[in-house]
Amino acid sequence: MVELGADGRILSLELHPEGLRERPGMELLGGLLLPGLLDVAGSASFVFGGRDLNRHYAGGTYVLGGCTEAESMGAVPLVVKGVESEMLQAPVLRRRQENFQLPLLSRLDAYMAVHPEGDWLGILHAATALAAEAAGLELGRVEVGACPGLLLLKGLDLGGMKWRGRGAILRVR
Repeated sequence: MVELGADGRILSLELHPEGLRERPGMELLGGLLLPGLLDVAGSASFVFGGRDLNRHYAGGTYVLGGCTEAESMGAVPLVVKGVESEMLQAPVLRRRQENFQLPLLSRLDAYMAVHPEGDWLGILHAATALAAEAAGLELGRVEVGACPGLLLLKGLDLGGMKWRGRGAILRVR
């Protein structure tokens, strides 16, 4: 269970391996809860327009790196420049000239369609906690006190831990 403050900050976390009891004001959501995605990988800089930024935000991106001539003006996604890390060089995470406009989850969908055995959990971890560390940002982690911009990823086979296509992404806060 995750309790959020009005500003989206995580106030408390509870794990219930034996089952969850309903409480007043609780909303049950099915899917994988994860922090907002940080699409910061890649050594090349690309020119992102307003539509590109909106597309990335709609796809769950909270921080977008490697941008030129784009200003976030305090909006989401936050634009950061010059973020590179060896940890973020997986094929899905690396942006190229032909796919830089595609949000990370769209690139992950395409990758998993060709590589169904791929480590999608590892890729999501790299696109959240590892990317936040590489960018020097306090995002990417679901922990008390953090304000990660929570997303709910639906349409997964969580019983078999298989990627079945992205399905839907919902913003929790």
